[in-house]
Amino acid sequence: MTRCFNLIGAVLICSAALGCAARPAAAWAERLDTDGPSRTLTVVIAMSAVPVGVTGHTGIAIEEAYWDFGPDRVPSKQRLQGLGSEAGPWWDDPEQRWGADRSLTEVLDDLPALVHPEGSVVLVFSAEITDAEARRVEDYWSRVYAEMRSGDARYALTHRQCASIGCHSLGGVAGLPGFMNVTRDPTDLPPQLRVMSPSALGVYLRLNLRHTAGPDAGQPARIERYQLRDGRLVAIDSPADTLLGLVDAALSPPRVGRSTRGVPRHRRAGTMCAP
Repeated sequence: MTRCFNLIGAVLICSAALGCAARPAAAWAERLDTDGPSRTLTVVIAMSAVPVGVTGHTGIAIEEAYWDFGPDRVPSKQRLQGLGSEAGPWWDDPEQRWGADRSLTEVLDDLPALVHPEGSVVLVFSAEITDAEARRVEDYWSRVYAEMRSGDARYALTHRQCASIGCHSLGGVAGLPGFMNVTRDPTDLPPQLRVMSPSALGVYLRLNLRHTAGPDAGQPARIERYQLRDGRLVAIDSPADTLLGLVDAALSPPRVGRSTRGVPRHRRAGTMCAP
């Protein structure tokens, strides 16, 4: 069974890599800005239990503004019932009453209660991007939230869910190809460019996400890895026996993001939140 998952995982890696290989490096390198002001992009991914799973979740943030996409009013343990439902915020507004607007810090602090089951792995990518790129992400999510609030946005488990919308929102940002969001909906993208699960998105970003502003412009994004243990998110080097672990082992040199530079104080003590 493990070999089967690894084989499928290898196919996912190749598909994800197509997004990077299909474009020349100059396509994003010419957008680097080492001197101008930068803003912080954060991608939070609760990985699926298996490489092809659609469990887990994905959230996107610019500085403290946080957004995500999920099925409408469906408890997490009944996620499969969200197939074809209306869409709504998930971690951002769990009750979907449109009275909450949670910050990135608030979501990170609550992750031990939001992530399940025990042993789940959480990835936190962060990259410094240009102000123009940040505005593109903000504008995208403003449109998505307006559609969700009006009831016009639909959630579909196989092609329009947290990971696919999250990836779509990053088109042309942080080193990712610009054609990711020239279409109105991720369904319009070629099959190899549709992100089918949070795990696949984690691998895709591990391979492609980069700083495009600040002193680290052009370098791979920072990545922090955590695992849920006894109700706490504990920092780990690399999630063993997962697709991302295989990618980490294959890349040389591995960029294990254990530096605390730029990491909020409440995330520096080896756990995501205070005891």
